[in-house]
Amino acid sequence: MTRKVFKEEQKFKYWEVYILLVFFMGISLTRLVSGLLGFSEMETLPSMIYLLILTSFGLVFWYLHKLKMIIKVDEKGLTIRYFPKFFRKRTIKWDDIQDCRFIRTPEMAEWSGWGVHFALDEETHSLCGRTGLHIITKEGKKYFIGSKRIVEKKDTIKKFLSTN
Repeated sequence: MTRKVFKEEQKFKYWEVYILLVFFMGISLTRLVSGLLGFSEMETLPSMIYLLILTSFGLVFWYLHKLKMIIKVDEKGLTIRYFPKFFRKRTIKWDDIQDCRFIRTPEMAEWSGWGVHFALDEETHSLCGRTGLHIITKEGKKYFIGSKRIVEKKDTIKKFLSTN
């Protein structure tokens, strides 16, 4: 059994997205209730559409609220796992790493884009911005793993990379 040396959990915390979801849920709920109470002339089909929209926004809100990413560093390598379990876990072994760099992005730059990245040749795993670890494997695959605790992660990973 491997002993974990470093563990970090990240949650989705972009409050702007939550505000937008609540805003659209409020509009849908208002339209639905006003139609059902007879304040506006609404047939059954539009009521069902508003109910479907409200339910969809509610499910997205619930998913983002429950979404978390767990990063573990141990003797085997780096393991990344998302919960709820819609994605499989990804492990990058120490022997497979060719290059490893730590990236610290200025705070103002992290405010733009809501964590959406468009690098087609890089697999991005981050719920906390663009500060973290950039890895290139011996196969040429590129990974970016975001981190709020970059100093602790840096010290732990340097220790493992120096022994391999």
